[in-house]
Amino acid sequence: MLTKRLIACFDMQNGMVTKARQFQNNIPIAPAELVADWVYREQIDEIIFYDINASAERRSIDLETVKKVAGCVFVPFTVGGLSEDRRFGGDHQFHALFPVNAA
Repeated sequence: MLTKRLIACFDMQNGMVTKARQFQNNIPIAPAELVADWVYREQIDEIIFYDINASAERRSIDLETVKKVAGCVFVPFTVGGLSEDRRFGGDHQFHALFPVNAA
């Protein structure tokens, strides 16, 4: 039998979850690890963060924030953004999504 899953998707910028209209004028809402912890405690099934400026700024994703989030949630956690890490291609390309941890 198929079950329904709740998947939280958030834009992230400078370690903060943001809110925007049509991907412009992002407003910081709260630190990413606090938002992740909150939705985890509310029994979310999976969390996805998009490091929205990583590709445009030609930098790797914010690994410090990813580590903080991964340390406080125990559900599948995925991040989208630019990756210079050889494990994820290491070719300065936007890698749509890659898993950080799997519950």
